[in-house]
Amino acid sequence: AIRAVADQGIHFAVTTETTVALAEAICERFQLEQVRFVNSGTEATMDALRVARAATGRDRVVKMEGSYHGHHDALLFSVVPEADTLGMRDNVSGESVAKGAAYTTQPTSKGIPRSMWEDTIIVPFNDAQAVEDVFAERGDQIAAVILEPVMMNIGIVVPQPGYLQALRDACDRNGSVLIFDEVKCGGTIAYGGATERFGVRPHLAAFAKAVGGGATTGAFGGEASIMEVVTKGAAQQGTFNGNPLSAAAGLAALTKVLTRDAYEGLGKMGTLLAEGCQRAIGETGIPAHTVDLGAKGCVSYRSEPLKDYRDFLDTLPDLYYASYPWMVNRGLFMTPGDEEQWTISVQHTEEDLQRYIDAFGEFCQELVK
Repeated sequence: AIRAVADQGIHFAVTTETTVALAEAICERFQLEQVRFVNSGTEATMDALRVARAATGRDRVVKMEGSYHGHHDALLFSVVPEADTLGMRDNVSGESVAKGAAYTTQPTSKGIPRSMWEDTIIVPFNDAQAVEDVFAERGDQIAAVILEPVMMNIGIVVPQPGYLQALRDACDRNGSVLIFDEVKCGGTIAYGGATERFGVRPHLAAFAKAVGGGATTGAFGGEASIMEVVTKGAAQQGTFNGNPLSAAAGLAALTKVLTRDAYEGLGKMGTLLAEGCQRAIGETGIPAHTVDLGAKGCVSYRSEPLKDYRDFLDTLPDLYYASYPWMVNRGLFMTPGDEEQWTISVQHTEEDLQRYIDAFGEFCQELVK
């Protein structure tokens, strides 16, 4: 798809037919009324938040403890990537905002203006009551609640039954915007992402990675009544947004590769890998568990599944840091970091997965010698 479009021009700074076709495919797949293109997941969440603030006329945002939404200033609070460098990995407290668990805190990045520190409110994932408490005391200040519907970047944490719907209901009652960050789970956990898998539709959602088919792109969209503020003074632009090269790759990925039929195979492969790793864990008794979620999955070094970031702090990162070189030295590459996951590709075979399972099993056996 990229070669086919390259000789026709890779950049025009205007909408092309392919861009429109990709927009239609994304809207159909993820149940969006309107969509706008950007160039990364960071831009997608940044613009979604700006649109939410413009639509509501409010400034503050609620995010989940330990959750990463890109590297723009507003959401670099209580995130994992730089927390280790700054010695803030275990920081789960700050200035109380409402009764219960909500608080504000210092950012986990240098260079964030002090004036922004109070606008980002932190609550634990899977704690709908914490969000309700914020709304009870600060409801007229909250523009949006943003979260990964499946929390990643700390392994994988699935939403508890009723949690996502409770957030949607709370936002509806209080005139706030619920934003799903589906940069990592959109296109991987189900054909229609979190909305299809869990049956809850947010007001806005952000996408990247899989929707670009390997090229640089991102998108955000949702309800037309909110998205229309872009045409009424809420800035959202970018020279390379929806460029034909990225649009061609994304359209091919969503319509020719990641078809509905493909997800049956991806699910079977993911289960094969997760069950193989879990067998090795069970046979050796190491403190770990697996998560199996469509094309996504992981091993987390804690015996019990995670429900939030504080559970992630109970994992044993030294076991991960031992596993990474063990696997690399056997020709198996994973994204580095104990917070990461695997992603099954349509190109992976059962032989590939068995190779991983065998190497992981040997690693587990070595730990208990």
